[in-house]
Amino acid sequence: MTKKYSAKERDVLIGVLQVMELFRAKRHTMPVTQVCAYLRVAINPGKSVIEYTRDAAVSQSVMSRQLLDIGSATRNYESGLRLLDSRPRATNLRTHEVHLTEEGFALGLKIARRFLAHHDT
Repeated sequence: MTKKYSAKERDVLIGVLQVMELFRAKRHTMPVTQVCAYLRVAINPGKSVIEYTRDAAVSQSVMSRQLLDIGSATRNYESGLRLLDSRPRATNLRTHEVHLTEEGFALGLKIARRFLAHHDT
């Protein structure tokens, strides 16, 4: 017996697929961990790498690599996706805050609007 999703459940899955395709268009081999790192910054920008590390329950080196790879340059000094930017925190220059770039913000809008379009149906 084959189980089927309801029309609303199917629409949600289609929305998720469309969002994943947005990331795949950025980099066809983009790992889900980088998608999650981007979404963490989009949801709560301005945190330090350490704060995102705690939120994701991963090591600092892992989170740092994920954020670098979707920033302006990868850890291998190749061109990054330019979705994120980091800058020193005004109250502590040794701590860097991670923020969305204009391109990163635009991607977040596309994602939110795709989900809202499916949610309104």
